[in-house]
Amino acid sequence: MNYHFQYKGISVYYVENMGTVAEAAREVKPQIFNTVPRLLEKIYDNILAKGKDLSWFRKTIFFWAVSLGLRYRLHNNSAFYRFRLKIAGKLVFSKWRAALGGEVQVVVSGGAALQSRLEKIFWAAGIPVIRLRTYRDIAGYCRESFSGSLRLDLVLLALFLKMLRSELLMMERYYAGVSM
Repeated sequence: MNYHFQYKGISVYYVENMGTVAEAAREVKPQIFNTVPRLLEKIYDNILAKGKDLSWFRKTIFFWAVSLGLRYRLHNNSAFYRFRLKIAGKLVFSKWRAALGGEVQVVVSGGAALQSRLEKIFWAAGIPVIRLRTYRDIAGYCRESFSGSLRLDLVLLALFLKMLRSELLMMERYYAGVSM
């Protein structure tokens, strides 16, 4: 993906270590955030640790929002659930988004398996997490999904294949210009 972003002229930023991710995100204000699942776990753990340090009232609201987010589904949420999620979004999840720069439209995760609880909680927080897998895993990709929606899986698969094709073409052009 890095090569694809560079090819398209998209700015790419790196952090020095995992501890400076939140600070760098607030400074850079990314719209797309590429990561590995371990970093999402660390971000989630840090958010929970800060939630545990809140006053009793705020802690109650915080963990109510977390439990609500862990029950998130992409489709078929009741109107009452969506209403409560909107309240949680205003009270709690807006601070999560602000901690990641406030402009994140999508988080792309790959390289390892992502826990479904992390995927659910970040989607509920208004931070969509897209799991990209290596081409070895594409065969099983349509069978297993957080959403259970084959249509969504096929769209993501088509985007992944388009991206992979673009990277292969880019590599082919690069190596065509290099004499061996």
